[in-house]
Amino acid sequence: MPDIQTLLSIAPSVSAIVAVLTFIVYVGNTIREQRRAFRELRSEANRRDWERLSALAQILHNKGDKAGLWAQTLAVRELGSLETKKDDVLVLATEAVNFWDANKDTAAPALQSQLRTVIENLRRRT
Repeated sequence: MPDIQTLLSIAPSVSAIVAVLTFIVYVGNTIREQRRAFRELRSEANRRDWERLSALAQILHNKGDKAGLWAQTLAVRELGSLETKKDDVLVLATEAVNFWDANKDTAAPALQSQLRTVIENLRRRT
C-alpha cells in the first residue's frame, strides 16, 4: 500500500487530469448542444420557407379568382427575390408559365412577362 507521501505527491497530477477531462466533457457537451440548436433553427427556417413558397404558389395559381393581379404581381416579385430554395422557385415559376400558356385566359400578359424575367434571372444565378 502506498504511503501518504506518495499519495500527496501524485494528488496535484490526478487533480489536473480530472480537471482536463471535465473540461473536455464540458466542451463536447457544449458543441453538441450548439449543433442541436443550429439544426433546430435551420429546420424551422426550412419549414417557414416551404410555407411561404406554398402560399406564393396558391396566389399564382389563383384558383377561383381569389387573388387579384396586384397580389399575383407581388408574388412574382417575391419569388424573384427569394434567397433560399432557388431550384424549387425555378421549378414553380416554370410550371406556372407552362400552366398559363396552356390556359390562355388565366393570367395577364404583363404578369407572364414578369415571371419569364424571374425565370431568366434564376437560371443565370443557378
